[in-house]
This record gives sequence, structure tokens and C-alpha cells, in this order.
Amino acid sequence: ITGAKNCYLIFASSHNEDCMFGQYLIHCRDVVESVCAIDCELCYDCEDVHGSYNLKFSSHCVNCSDSFFLSNCVGCRNCFGCVNLAHKEFHFYNEPLTKEEYQRKLAGIDLGSHSDLMQAKQQFEEYFWQFPVKSYFGKQAESSSGNYLYNTKNCRDSYFISDGEDLEHCICVDNAKNSIFYTYYGNESELIYNSGNSGDGAYNLRFCIDCWPACSDLEYCMFTGYGSQSCFGCVGLKKAKYCILNKQFTKGEYFEMRERIVKHMRSTGEYGEFFPAALSPFYYNHSDAMQFFPLERAEAERRGFAWEEVEQETIESSYLAPDHIRDVRDDVLKQTLRCEKTGRPYRIIRQELEYYRSNNLPLPRMSPIARLRQRLKFFNIYPVREIECALTGETILTAQDPRRPQIYSEEAFQREFF
Repeated sequence: ITGAKNCYLIFASSHNEDCMFGQYLIHCRDVVESVCAIDCELCYDCEDVHGSYNLKFSSHCVNCSDSFFLSNCVGCRNCFGCVNLAHKEFHFYNEPLTKEEYQRKLAGIDLGSHSDLMQAKQQFEEYFWQFPVKSYFGKQAESSSGNYLYNTKNCRDSYFISDGEDLEHCICVDNAKNSIFYTYYGNESELIYNSGNSGDGAYNLRFCIDCWPACSDLEYCMFTGYGSQSCFGCVGLKKAKYCILNKQFTKGEYFEMRERIVKHMRSTGEYGEFFPAALSPFYYNHSDAMQFFPLERAEAERRGFAWEEVEQETIESSYLAPDHIRDVRDDVLKQTLRCEKTGRPYRIIRQELEYYRSNNLPLPRMSPIARLRQRLKFFNIYPVREIECALTGETILTAQDPRRPQIYSEEAFQREFF
């Protein structure tokens, strides 16, 4: 993470403040239990939301505010349980109400109760699946294919992209262009090839990992940044220039040596490939790769990845979380809670408890990591394929969930709903 202030357990995120339990948060404030949120504030339990304020339990929304349980909505405020709406106010499960009727509806719903919240989630999930979706989640994706695309142009087979141009096979990249096989980061980066976790003004990186900020012309480097440029095969350097395997060269020596190394690597078939699996600093079963491409231990090790099998610590806890947040006392901060999913112990911190109280939200029943892993199931990536628009019959490209019975072209979807 970069540019974080007063944040707790957020990952692959940049320029956030007062955020907790999230992944891929960019320019957010007071965003909790969310993934893929950009330019948002006071959002809770949201997925793929942009420019939204005080939004809870929602997904695929743009510029929405003061609402609960929305999906695929644009510019909506003071709405509850709505799908495929644009620029609406005081709607309850897509039904228009007066302001007074809407407030009476909300008065009868208490999401501070864990049992009531679980029931409301289940009800909305069933409601959401009754609606068609367009060929991709996002907005203003010009000449682009993939999913979760916002303000993109000429992006192909890419996912979770915002403000991108001329990208191909990229995932979770914000504000980048002219790049291929690029995962995580961005922030005004360009000409990135087969690299990950690099950005903040990075330029012309090849086969690099965790190189930032303002670095350029790096190849096969790890954790090398802070203005580093023209380096090859380096690890952990800052403000370096003309280095190979962390050894300093003159400019002339560097380019001569680099040419010899690349020529040799081409003859062995190594150049052009990313780092071999054996050099990964992470265990496969603890990495994001396990989320996108789950493997059994034997298969992961056959491919050269490391695997860590640790005995899961489980506990018996005498603490019984109250159903409603109003009944939770400060002594919960001294308690060890037991995750309902994994049995592992976890604690509640003061910042977290105050957030639940001020937003009338119940205590979670799972540990932070278990909650995040469950939420990351949202990151399912399906390959781009040709289908027929369910409304017009025309051939379209989509990367939506194949289980969806009704997928519309963007034009048909706009005519039908927006």
C-alpha cells in the first residue's frame, strides 16, 4: 500500500485515509469491509463502487449516496434494495415512494441486528439475480473488452480497470496506458510489460515486481524504486542508476553488459519470461493467485511454487457476541472472539468498534482475514466470450458470469433501463 493514513488491514491500495479491512481501495476515506472502491467515502461492505458516499452493502455503483443494497445503479440517492436504476431518489426495491413513505420504510428496518442484516442480505441477493445485466460492469468503456471497466479506451481482455487506455490482459490497474500483462497499481504509469505491484509514475518496466515510485527502464527487478532507472536484475535498491545485479556500472558499461546478458538469455529462452516460480517470495496458497487460479498443493508444487501448510490455531471462546450493536459493551475490546468460519481467534479494535456503533452495524462473526477472503470471491474473472444479447439477439462480447440467464448489449441495456 502507498499513501495510507490511519488505515488498518488494507491491501493493494493507495492514497486512503481511515479505511479498514479492504483491498484495491484508491483515494478513499472511511471505507470499511470493501473491495475495488475508488474515490469513495463512508462506504461499508461494498464491491466495485466509484465516486460514492455513505453507501452500504452495494456493488457496481457509480456516484450513489445515502443508500443501502444497490446494484448496478448510477447517480441514485436515498434508495434501498434497488437494481439497474439511474438518477433516482426515494426508491425501495425499485418502487418509487414519497420522502415520507421512504423514511417510514427505513424506520422498520434495523441493520444493527446481525440476524436482521443476514436476512436483508439474503433477500437482496435473491432479488438481484432476477434482473438482467449488461455485457460488462462499468461505464464508458470505449472499444474495450473484459469486466469492471470505467473510463477506458482500447483496453482488451482486462478487468478492474479505471481511467486506462491501450491496455491488454491487465487486472486491477488505475490510470495507466500502453501496457500489457500488468497487474495491480498504475497511478500515471506507462509502458509496463509483464509486471505487477508497480506504479506511481513508473515508465517502461519489464518483468518487474514491486517497483515504485517514479522508476523507469527497469528489467527483472524486485523492490527497486524511488527514482531508480536503467537497472537490470536488481533487488531492494533506491535511487539507483546503471546497476546490474545490484552492482554499479558506468552508462557505457551498463548498456554493453545488458546487451550481453539479454543475448544469452534469448539463447536459453529465458528472456521475455517472468521470474520463475521458485523465486516467488510468497507461498502460493497465501497469495492472490490462489483466489484467481486455485490449485491443489501437489499441482502448485509441480509447477515450482512454494506451499505452506500450517496448523490452524482454533479456540473455544466464552464470549457470545450480542445480536445488536447497541448491546455491545467496551469490554469486547479485551475479549478474544472465535471466527465462525475458521475457528481462529480474532480481536475487535477500538477504531473498528466505534465505526460499528456510529453506523449502527453489528459485530462481525468472522475474523478479518476470513471476511476478506469471502469478499474476494467477488473477484471471479471469466474469459471474454461471444454470446447473443438476450434482448436483441445480436452477437456481443461479454465476460459476465456464465450462470447469468440474461445478458444485454450496452445499447440494449441503456434503452431498457437508463
